[in-house]
Amino acid sequence: MASFYTEEQYFNVGFNKLLGMHLVDAEQGHSVITMTVQPEYLNPAGLVHGGVLFALADSAGANAAVSYGSQVVTVNSEIKYMRPALGSTKTLTGTAREIKHGRTISFYEVSITTDDGTEVARVSLTFFCKEK
Repeated sequence: MASFYTEEQYFNVGFNKLLGMHLVDAEQGHSVITMTVQPEYLNPAGLVHGGVLFALADSAGANAAVSYGSQVVTVNSEIKYMRPALGSTKTLTGTAREIKHGRTISFYEVSITTDDGTEVARVSLTFFCKEK
């Protein structure tokens, strides 16, 4: 995997660890992250909370963006919830792809899918890129 952040650096610490995210694949401008759905991630209606979906998307996009060796912060995002992620969902996957990489601003799109491959959300992310 050619990612700037490794599983140990990025997914075994802090918020990503709390949500149980794991790096599956990473190449320059691309990242795939999974997480196992826990009962605590469900909203009162028994569906995966939208904030959980967004957190997965933001982490997948950021991991793809840092593959160029810069640090990034999210400056804009838009999430489209396409259908609910049911409480029976076991695993969520966030797949990030690069739209445009720039010197200071980069654009990514992330698809969030359930364990049966159903797309439940699509997220557009804009990152500010800061050289180390």
